[in-house]
Amino acid sequence: MYCEFIAERGQRTGGTTRVARWHVVRQDQHAALCGQVLAHDAETVPIADPHAIVQGGVCPACWNRYRSLP
Repeated sequence: MYCEFIAERGQRTGGTTRVARWHVVRQDQHAALCGQVLAHDAETVPIADPHAIVQGGVCPACWNRYRSLP
């Protein structure tokens, strides 16, 4: 199963919206593994590229569920 990181938007500062936290979603879905539903146009990052995540942390519940997937 292919998964990816998807951004949960945080506070808007000036003209920029910061990433509050990254969640893990199954490909082409918007409900994270932790159950949070995220915006359909949220930024995504391939799960194979965790170094691309520079703002916010990864949701611990999502990460634990992802690591336990078969």
